[in-house]
Amino acid sequence: MYDAVVAGAGPAGAAAAKALCEAGRRVLLVERFRLPRYKSCSGILIKKSLGLVKQYFGEEVPSAVCCAPVENRGMIFTDDKGREYAFRQEGR
Repeated sequence: MYDAVVAGAGPAGAAAAKALCEAGRRVLLVERFRLPRYKSCSGILIKKSLGLVKQYFGEEVPSAVCCAPVENRGMIFTDDKGREYAFRQEGR
């Protein structure tokens, strides 16, 4: 029997599962795909997420799970009318 089931082993799910375990809860963390895996959002972690991984897990995100190229300066989204929206933030 589990106290919590966390769906998704991405940064948020992994951090939630870890926090619950540290609080003494029995947790089942489930992920649909084998890790590391292809991500439709390209696998980019923004600087804030990278910092949270370091804070919660005490180490840097492994290079093997980062997108290529390793250095990223942001993303540009294009809507169905061809308008571009830039999101500029460091990441990997």
